[in-house]
Amino acid sequence: MDSNSLILIVVFFGIMIFMNMRSSRKRKAEAEKMKTQLVPGAKVVLFSGIVGTVVSVNDDNVVVVTAGSNIEVLKAAIRSVSVWEAEAESTELPSFVADSAADEAPKKTTRTRKPAAPKQTEN
Repeated sequence: MDSNSLILIVVFFGIMIFMNMRSSRKRKAEAEKMKTQLVPGAKVVLFSGIVGTVVSVNDDNVVVVTAGSNIEVLKAAIRSVSVWEAEAESTELPSFVADSAADEAPKKTTRTRKPAAPKQTEN
């Protein structure tokens, strides 16, 4: 091995270590951001696939309401938090908007199918 290839290998490993540290910092920052978004009323999705609404937040635990049941889970079990959906549900539409939305219900359309082409037989 000559010195050029050795330098190239060291530079390659240096870049790999830098990229690994950068991604781990990014993940930690996203986890901290998610923890700050855990407020009562926020919708959460757990790693087990359970979807619910946050009722209370403690140091390590979160109480989530889903399908009428209160579930106490660890903060580490939460995959994603959606504060926006909780805010959207809490705001009610004015009556004139709700009435016009009901008038514009989607109409059912029927699809017509073309008849299949007749099979040709060899004679």
